[in-house]
Amino acid sequence: MKKYPHQNQPIKKFTHASSAKMHRKVYSSADRVMDSVPYPPTHRLTIKDIFGTSEKPNLSLLLRHLEAEGRLELDAALTIMIRARELTAREPNLIEIGTPVTIVGDIHGQFFDMVLYLVLWWLFE
Repeated sequence: MKKYPHQNQPIKKFTHASSAKMHRKVYSSADRVMDSVPYPPTHRLTIKDIFGTSEKPNLSLLLRHLEAEGRLELDAALTIMIRARELTAREPNLIEIGTPVTIVGDIHGQFFDMVLYLVLWWLFE
């Protein structure tokens, strides 16, 4: 075996398939790895489903759907984002609040962590 000039370690030769890869079970995309986990909803929520005739979204419906890994129609997702942007634009950058207070942030896109924090907050409020 050849050695790197700056190291005393020999170069290992790798084959195309390691023994670990050869013994892995291969699943089809149609298989359910965990039968106890329900399938995500097949329908996508629409603007009408989420908002109905109200300006405010049906949060319980939206939360249940997203927790089940359901999807939204593109225009529904965009409407939520646009309305959220408009709402936060009306809010001040700095607010004075009383105590006690819980601040949660920096969740890096972890949707289910955020949902858990919100549910716990509502439970203990």
